[in-house]
Amino acid sequence: MRDKKRFIAASLLLALLVAAFSACAGSDAPVDQTIESDTSSNSAETTEMPRELTPDSLPDDLDFDGMTVRISSRDVDINVQEISPELTGDIVDDAVYSRNRMVEERLNITIEAIFRGADSTQHGQILRNSITAGSDDFDIVSGSQWIVLPQALEGMYMNLNHSNYIDLSQPWWWQHYIDELKIGKTKTFFLNGDLSLTSIQNMSCIFFNKKMIDDLGTPPDDMYKLVLDGKWTYDELGKYAKMAYRDINGDSTRDENDIYGFMARTSTEPDHFVYTAGNVMCTRDEDGIPSLNVLTDYFVGYMQTLYNLYYNNEGVYVTPDESLMRSRFAEGGTLFLINRFISCNYLRDMKDEYGIIPFPKYTEQQKSYEALVHDSATVYCIPVTCQQFDEATATLELLCAQSYRTVIPAYYEMALKVKYARDSTAAVTIDMIKSVARTDFIYAYNYALNNAGLICRTLLGNKSADVASEWARVQKGAEKGLQDIIEMYSKLED
Repeated sequence: MRDKKRFIAASLLLALLVAAFSACAGSDAPVDQTIESDTSSNSAETTEMPRELTPDSLPDDLDFDGMTVRISSRDVDINVQEISPELTGDIVDDAVYSRNRMVEERLNITIEAIFRGADSTQHGQILRNSITAGSDDFDIVSGSQWIVLPQALEGMYMNLNHSNYIDLSQPWWWQHYIDELKIGKTKTFFLNGDLSLTSIQNMSCIFFNKKMIDDLGTPPDDMYKLVLDGKWTYDELGKYAKMAYRDINGDSTRDENDIYGFMARTSTEPDHFVYTAGNVMCTRDEDGIPSLNVLTDYFVGYMQTLYNLYYNNEGVYVTPDESLMRSRFAEGGTLFLINRFISCNYLRDMKDEYGIIPFPKYTEQQKSYEALVHDSATVYCIPVTCQQFDEATATLELLCAQSYRTVIPAYYEMALKVKYARDSTAAVTIDMIKSVARTDFIYAYNYALNNAGLICRTLLGNKSADVASEWARVQKGAEKGLQDIIEMYSKLED
């Protein structure tokens, strides 16, 4: 009887989560969407088109006479899987492989994947060398965001607003994300959408150990309810972190072998904390021109809260070692793993069951939970050396459309939700996190803005919460960098 009651309770919770998270998803966020029969109406009578049947805007008779379309990407497993894997029997590999063959057949092209560069930096240098030399070596760039964004300022990529085939109104493109990478409204150099599996893998999330949370007196389902009720905040995270701490060997010294609420670094994790906590670092005028918005009362107060969480909570252990963070969580050494969806790949052998929830709100007054897409994610662009702009942009459109129809269901529904997530409610929170994922202009262009977008990293690395002093140190360079960016964009092709 007890098990039956638990099942009923869990089912009711799942139903509530579905309703609540569906309501909070924004219409322009990177969320799974459907095409209604009458897009001018929001009435209950509209019908939904199954995603696998969602039509694209490409002409039915489009034929490129067997041309080869070349895609340059990093020679890293995750990027190979995203672009052009072999048939392996893995559901995602096979879906991507089949997608490519479908695109080739429909457009009468051959897709050639060029994998060079052992990491983003090496790949970026290969791109620079080729494009600045005027070499027509590839038609599409699948590049790491933090690498290729600065290259656009040098005029290395084409304005995609001129494409006859890219249709940003389609549900496979993440319009809000794409707009955040733009300056003004007339130039689009980068695309992101369902073609970018790495963007999904790099979304903020928190894993929690179900056994450990239960041992602390909180049933795992109550953690989900806390999220549902809008009460998953920094106060709650700090409370649970402190409750979880155990000095295992009794030596009164905090070391990596003790039990903690969570481990965190002063690199990477601060990005996800700051941009999911309601901080607005950039505003735009009516023409879409950005301005920096760093030294606010909100951010000053928030930074003190984050500093206290990192350095004044015994349940938090600061380490530079991401592998230690993951391994200690997998071993049951921490209650939470503060990271991104990609950590699912490292938890396959974890014995304890885990759940997945979003990063917390700063306070209950924060409008909604948010998620950051880390800047190592893939964005797509067309080099100025490309001699077949129509073929390249049509290929991008269809690759992203077919990813929406078949690859995302395979990766997202079957791999991420089923293979890695260990309960049905986690599947709902994964949906919710994806629906609110975003980037921020100051974060995306950080390296051209005197590192202003990573000010939180700098402060935590220096064990400081003094936003005013740090902003005073970088402000002049950041504002000069922004003006340079705006000026360089104004000179690029309109």
